[in-house]
Amino acid sequence: MGDYDGGRFDIQIMLAVKSFNSSVAQDTKPDTSTTGGTSNSLMNPATILGLETKLQTLQNLKNDTNKEFVGAEIDRLTSKLDKGGLPLPPRLVGNVFEQTVDAVCQWVENDPDVSVIGLWGSEGLGKTAVARHIHAKLDSHPDFFVSWVDVPPAFSIDDLQNEIAESLHVDISYDVDHTKRMTQLLKPLEAYKTAFKKSVLILDSVSTTPIPPDQLGIPSDSCTIILTTRSLELCQLTGCQKTVQLEPLSFEDSWELFVEKHGTAILPRLDAIARSIVRECDGVPLGIVTLARCLSLKHVFKREWNAALGKLTAEGGGGGVDQSDPMPTKLFRILRCCYDLLKDWELQRCFIYCGLHAEDSITTRDLMMFSLIDDGVIYSLSLPTTIKKGHEILNKLEDLCLVEGGTDLKGRKYVFMNKSLSDLAMKIAKSRYFLK
Repeated sequence: MGDYDGGRFDIQIMLAVKSFNSSVAQDTKPDTSTTGGTSNSLMNPATILGLETKLQTLQNLKNDTNKEFVGAEIDRLTSKLDKGGLPLPPRLVGNVFEQTVDAVCQWVENDPDVSVIGLWGSEGLGKTAVARHIHAKLDSHPDFFVSWVDVPPAFSIDDLQNEIAESLHVDISYDVDHTKRMTQLLKPLEAYKTAFKKSVLILDSVSTTPIPPDQLGIPSDSCTIILTTRSLELCQLTGCQKTVQLEPLSFEDSWELFVEKHGTAILPRLDAIARSIVRECDGVPLGIVTLARCLSLKHVFKREWNAALGKLTAEGGGGGVDQSDPMPTKLFRILRCCYDLLKDWELQRCFIYCGLHAEDSITTRDLMMFSLIDDGVIYSLSLPTTIKKGHEILNKLEDLCLVEGGTDLKGRKYVFMNKSLSDLAMKIAKSRYFLK
């Protein structure tokens, strides 16, 4: 491994990663100008005015209450305004998605009897993307306080309360008394209740456990909860008064999304194959976007397009998938096809590693880079070269929509992997490395 041994010099690696992070990340930032991978973050005058009005409201609240959590929210919105707005998720395709965003925002704004709203549907249909657009729309509105929580796959009520508290800029992790925790959690919501028309809490990816708001310590008159989940039953058990089922895209919308994400015009000799591939994606945005990006790789020629179509139309699960697995068989075949199209063992290895370490949860980019180097997943003749290579690989995986990247409320860069993609990484790791 050259002149350093990953695994022995943990501190040196972490310091080097932090030192190189900003400069290397800027030098190797992926070009999303043609892929549509990241929406334009520049804000229009109405959005700027909304944020400025909200900041003034918060400043008045801080002057009246002198609460630290209000100051932290002011810092977050000020940073957002200074940067011209944080990047939005990719543009939604299809009128149904836009109508869903508008409908949920209307319920939040105009229906006082709705305190819990559920967005549900199969994996890969864009529930999180819709929720992000709802968050962006409400977050720039002067009448609403909005917070976002990524719900862990397995959690206790205390764990979830800690996550919610962090999004509200308070710390309750030190307190073990349930009543005191609920009281502390309620303080910022009660404060914002006096300053804003409504507070909104978005809980993304609620997987298996219902979350009655009263168990969290959130009265219905203090906050509107919006949750995303795969299960209508879970929405009902959580007490949702309104639910929206996300449906697959039409073929026309699927084709529009595929062409947009592919980034370049589809060659005439590939048009028929491409349309057949899109039909096989069954209107699932996750599969369409990821496959479009991977088919845009420079080394992918007509034979790879034909091979991809063959894999998608093959009978049975393909790839050794267990029919009892929670991931739909067709979606597995689509994502496995994307993995095979990489044809780069280093990219594939890093994809698997990210899937095992960033499953449905936020991991800072620094920590992911440190882990990749320390575990010997990426290496080169020198540590600086290895870090540069690591950024290039992570940026490539982001550009191919195999991992997501962004910046959290504290300005830290993070990486994240959709659960279906992390499930694929786990399946491949089990078959290749005999993991249990």
